[in-house]
Amino acid sequence: MLKHSLVLIVFLFSISTLNAQYLGFDDFIKLLDLAEERVEAEKFLKLNGFAPYNFEYLTDSEDYEEGDTTSYLIDYYKKLPGDEYFVRVLGYTNDDMYTVMEFSSDEDRSFYFVDILSQAGLEPVDEWDDGDGNEGFKFETKKYMMTLEKSPDDDGAMRYQFSISKY
Repeated sequence: MLKHSLVLIVFLFSISTLNAQYLGFDDFIKLLDLAEERVEAEKFLKLNGFAPYNFEYLTDSEDYEEGDTTSYLIDYYKKLPGDEYFVRVLGYTNDDMYTVMEFSSDEDRSFYFVDILSQAGLEPVDEWDDGDGNEGFKFETKKYMMTLEKSPDDDGAMRYQFSISKY
């Protein structure tokens, strides 16, 4: 009996972790709202199994003054089998502009977002293909701007990116 219970617990745990590996579209919306408070965005990512990879204050703005902490970039990663999975949050708090980006080597992630956007009835407002493997589509709603892109990395492997920005 104990053996069967243990097998059931392991099975249920593995199902829940398989479904929780990637962030869903609703998670991106929530993370976009949390981005107004960088610390809250970081807590959310950590609670979803991500580890910090990079943090920096953005200093390339013409309005930047020494010690300015109003614009930031954070990168978090999650080790997943067969995928290089990163999430980036960009915050420009003075302008109330926020962007959340996903970087993945798993093509199925782009299909996931295509499915979500098509179910919502969205059509691309712009698209591009530079002939070198860099392709993308831009979508807009009254509240959000989203892009789906694919591009080869330095080794020629394709990388897939989804980004969502709140106006």
